[in-house]
Amino acid sequence: MIIPRIPFLLVLFVFLAFLVNWFVWSSKQQAKTLHKGNVDLQKISPPEEDEFENLTTRQFTLLFNGYLLTRQEFLFQMIATYSRSALVQGTVIIWSNLEPPTVNFTLATKKPVTIVDKPTSSLNNRFDYPVPELRTRALLVIDDDIEISLSEMEFAFKVWQEFPDRIVGMFPRYHRWSEKTRSWKYTNDRRIYSMILTKFMFLDVKYLKLYTHGIDQRVRDYVNRENNCEDIAMNFVVAEATRKGPILIDGMPKDWGDKRSTKSEFTKDAIGSKKGHKDHRSECLDYFATVWGYMPLVGSIWKVSADVGEFVLCKTESGWVECGVLTKSNQLDDDKDRIVF
Repeated sequence: MIIPRIPFLLVLFVFLAFLVNWFVWSSKQQAKTLHKGNVDLQKISPPEEDEFENLTTRQFTLLFNGYLLTRQEFLFQMIATYSRSALVQGTVIIWSNLEPPTVNFTLATKKPVTIVDKPTSSLNNRFDYPVPELRTRALLVIDDDIEISLSEMEFAFKVWQEFPDRIVGMFPRYHRWSEKTRSWKYTNDRRIYSMILTKFMFLDVKYLKLYTHGIDQRVRDYVNRENNCEDIAMNFVVAEATRKGPILIDGMPKDWGDKRSTKSEFTKDAIGSKKGHKDHRSECLDYFATVWGYMPLVGSIWKVSADVGEFVLCKTESGWVECGVLTKSNQLDDDKDRIVF
């Protein structure tokens, strides 16, 4: 009775071995398909990571993408103001206009200011690697029409120091799947976000190397052709590399290019003010997801705030009011007239 069982067990063993080998092969093929067109993480794997080791993480570099001659004076003032922070090591301006600047930006500060002339106006320029004269791991990618306080800027950098592998910033957006159209939609949802815009974005310089040398060339070609969505592409790069979402900072930056919040002359030149901008961005999401082979963006629901104070009501002649909005006419006579929540 034992002899007939040997062939059966042998066949079973061979079948199981075949099944295991098939599963391993299938998994590898699936991984290849999944990552077709994705970022090449080998571009920042050891030993190539060593090239970033001499860059400090105690300070950051301001990285501007300059193009419009009409914004030169404002950019000059931004450099002068932000460079007052001890956390700013220097400034790099990616100048993407064939007509050279007429303002000497190096006079804005005693700190290093490097101007990189580009032969085209491509939005890919702002993420080109290497970055000349760079001394820091952290880059503050910031538009030339964003105004923010030094304290908020410095707080955002300190958050980045805690999460150096993430994108940290203040202008969130979200990707949403539409069953109706069977496509991705670019939205601004107050409850969740998965992208941070380049209006104000802290990130590690290694992601510029990935963007320049590690992604499918079709992505960069698309950005060139459409003159849009380089920020969405960068969020794809970081999300895939980390499998994590970005980090939103609580702040009150002023966007002089946003017609919803200002009547500045800058609004007429802003890409976001053009008709169909939101639909265009949705098309970017769809195209990038197709190139990547999947949707790498990860949603986040939390916001980091520098204000950890308590909410306090103060008793005045006119009633209970929030202490932060007291006026001369309703100042407290006694510190005991307070309610702390």
